[in-house]
Amino acid sequence: MGHPFDGRGGVSVVEVAIYGPSQLLSAYVSFKLGFNRSTGWIYTVIFCIARFLGSIIQLATYNNSSVGLVQAALILNGVAISPLLLATLGVGSRLLDWVKATRGSSLNTKHFRIIQAVLFVGLILSIVGGTSMRYSSDGTYQPQAITKASILLYLAGFIAITAVIFVSRQAFTPLSQVPRIERRLLVAVLLAWPFLLTRIIYSILGTFLHNKTSSMARGDLGVYVTMAVIEEFVAIGIYLALGFFLLRNESPPTAEIANRAWKSRAADSVEPGRIQHGEEAEQGMSYRL
Repeated sequence: MGHPFDGRGGVSVVEVAIYGPSQLLSAYVSFKLGFNRSTGWIYTVIFCIARFLGSIIQLATYNNSSVGLVQAALILNGVAISPLLLATLGVGSRLLDWVKATRGSSLNTKHFRIIQAVLFVGLILSIVGGTSMRYSSDGTYQPQAITKASILLYLAGFIAITAVIFVSRQAFTPLSQVPRIERRLLVAVLLAWPFLLTRIIYSILGTFLHNKTSSMARGDLGVYVTMAVIEEFVAIGIYLALGFFLLRNESPPTAEIANRAWKSRAADSVEPGRIQHGEEAEQGMSYRL
């Protein structure tokens, strides 16, 4: 049997209406800028698909609230964080490319591979943990240790991404010497950062407290909307809007981190000063994230 339609169902309807078209927009941006995993755009597609399917399944639970459907909805709700963070890492890689090419940096492809691996492991653990989640009589779900581990890995990945952003931001002085595209990248990731942080905090509360207020399954609707739903809307909206302003780079790659699959050591030997500055850079080449 199902259960009465409630406010959370209304939120799912809104998510279906938003993430349905967003799948097409993210696919267009990814096609325009490249499906290379290191660029991050493919993860915007994955995020929109996960959110769309999760909302569809959530609506299906109102007709049939079987354990399988509820688990599927919870899993998709949890794993959506991973592609959103991976998309952020892709933006960070483009920022760091400019820093390495102009100022030099101790960060290299090895660090990006590690962060990516941490987020992928978190994704796998989130899926496995979702299948073993126990239902409590008070209407909450009791996350297992493996689910808690996945959230901690997401947190570790977010902290590492924050470090990349901080390193990149330190090099963006004076701003007059920074190409407009790079400034847009920095503004986008800085705008998205507090929303990502709030979303991570919500996952931590829902996983480690698992009370009726912060429960990801039947928790307080206002908390869910203000700490998860809106945050995801804003973050993915910022990245998709950014994607429409960027151009694919068809010239020989100078952005070794963003343009490579993070498998080559060539990215670690970038010499400062290999990229043009300011408006001249925008006129001389198209940028690829």
